[in-house]
Amino acid sequence: MRVIGLVLLLLMWKKDYANSVRIVELRVSTHAAEGGEALLGCEFDLEGDVLYSLKWYKDNREFYRYSPLNDQPVTHFSTPGVIVDLIRSTNNVVALKNLTQESAGVYRCEVTGEAPNFMSVSSEKRISVYLLPKGRPKIFGLQKQYEIGDKLLLNCTSPPSQPEAQLTWLLNERPAPEEYLMGPWYKISTEHPEAPMRAKLKLNFIVRPEHYVNGVMTLRCRATIAPLYHQETNCTYYLNTPTVTTTLVAPSFEFEQMTAEDNNIGNSAISEISLKIQRSYVLLWIILIFFTLL
Repeated sequence: MRVIGLVLLLLMWKKDYANSVRIVELRVSTHAAEGGEALLGCEFDLEGDVLYSLKWYKDNREFYRYSPLNDQPVTHFSTPGVIVDLIRSTNNVVALKNLTQESAGVYRCEVTGEAPNFMSVSSEKRISVYLLPKGRPKIFGLQKQYEIGDKLLLNCTSPPSQPEAQLTWLLNERPAPEEYLMGPWYKISTEHPEAPMRAKLKLNFIVRPEHYVNGVMTLRCRATIAPLYHQETNCTYYLNTPTVTTTLVAPSFEFEQMTAEDNNIGNSAISEISLKIQRSYVLLWIILIFFTLL
């Protein structure tokens, strides 16, 4: 009975001791850009134990070791796709630089306590390495102006990447209706064999008055590789409104054409007036002669 009790006590003591070493947080970005860097953080709590070693593995292959009791605490091992920046690496953080597609994989942090038990705990995360597009997406097929009734057909293409970029068309800052879209398509790029994917998405519709909001139509193509890449290209069009021209018209005066009857009436009136004047003139001479004879 005493032996059994001693064994149980020893097992409980080992269990409590094992629980004294723990990883508090594993800070590893799950996405990284090719050519960039990645920081691997491993925060641990020994809870009274002494650190024997901290090791980092990629796909179960050790590439970094920190042993504080050794004369040379830091040791690194050659591993495909893993380049350690020793100047920036410590017991808590390991810096990787010049990432490639080979750098993608499962990274594991392992913390081990000192003798005699050498209790170890570990935690792991997967890192995906993306080859990001160089530059913004390009829009092909643009015209100088779009009038009501015109056909709009545009092609948005993203630069080569791995994985492919997700393309989105926005019409006046809102996602374009599904019936306006054609695609997407993914084309193999001969320029970058290591990044074969080039995405394309077309926008196709007939321009209507409602497409111009307050006389303005905005088109935007957005390319995304979450959470590392977000670029867009946009263009704005203004509706041509008809100009109002004012023409000054000089006033016209119309003269009524006299008829033959009106002309005869006029001539009769003139003759009558002339006869009256002649009679008055003869009467005046008679009066003058009479007063002369007196």
